Amino acid sequence: MTDVHAIGQLAVVRSLGRAGYYTCAMSPQRHALGLYSRFAHKKIICPSYDDEGFIDWILACVADNAIDLIIPSEGFLWAIQPVFDQLSPKLPIRPEGNFIYRYLNKYDYFRKITDATDSAVTANCPKIIFITRDTLPEETDMALMEFPCFIKLDSVYGTDKSDGDRVIKVENSARAMSEIRHLSCRYSAFLIQEYIPGQKAGVNLLIRNGVVTAHYVMRASHESPHTGGVAALRHSWHHDKMLADAIAKSRYLGWDGVLMVEYRWNPENDDFALIEINLRFWGYLHLCLYAGIDFPRLLADQYLGIPVTAEKPATAEKPGRSQRRGRSPNRYRHAA
Repeated sequence: MTDVHAIGQLAVVRSLGRAGYYTCAMSPQRHALGLYSRFAHKKIICPSYDDEGFIDWILACVADNAIDLIIPSEGFLWAIQPVFDQLSPKLPIRPEGNFIYRYLNKYDYFRKITDATDSAVTANCPKIIFITRDTLPEETDMALMEFPCFIKLDSVYGTDKSDGDRVIKVENSARAMSEIRHLSCRYSAFLIQEYIPGQKAGVNLLIRNGVVTAHYVMRASHESPHTGGVAALRHSWHHDKMLADAIAKSRYLGWDGVLMVEYRWNPENDDFALIEINLRFWGYLHLCLYAGIDFPRLLADQYLGIPVTAEKPATAEKPGRSQRRGRSPNRYRHAA
């Protein structure tokens, strides 16, 4: 498991370790919490992804430790892009390199979803303006947006390594136009997305060959900041239309693996809108484990050919806890 300083990746270590996998926990941070987990059988402090020797190091690490499966973070995927074809057999995602890198940025997957001809795919999307250096919006375009708006930037479209992923909140059209003119000098493409009232909600999916193996829906009980941000408190939830929407969009993208589809939900009218999609494990993964949906184990099992059956989430009223699993001979594989 990479980046085990992240809470979501710590949950992956715990899940696979208790399922009987031999786990290698990796992080560039010496005091990463995952390196202290009793479910981490081998602890590895790796070079920074920006280190020019990282590529040679990771190839040697995978070979020396006979690693069968790598659970990547987005940062790790970008770092291994030059040798993706060599490492893709170890990754539980679609093997075509161009596919995964197309959808690791908001501009490209929102563009694909909003350009779809199927109304089931384009439904429940916020108003978005796509911006390139050749297509800057006009003041009249901004007047149609609901403020505050959010400018979303992806490092892949930045002109310099310092141009990372960013989200900039703008309160009015004048500020939006000023930021857009400035940012278009540094980013070749980005988007601005209108404000969606309501509460944060998320749909988590595990998909294999178009079949949903596991799903889970959560709603934020409290966000930090309270005006909209990280789901500091959340609970199991059910929303059939939101789940169906997430599945339709995920299948349209052709994704295999785990993903988190994030929404804003308005309790006053039951409307909801897509905010973003993350093709990786999410920060509140522990909540899914407590509810009885062991996404990492299911992902590893089905990738390595161990039969799995679709798992349904526990109800919000009676949350279940994942059962500890003893080491099984057929799961004695090396996972990192």
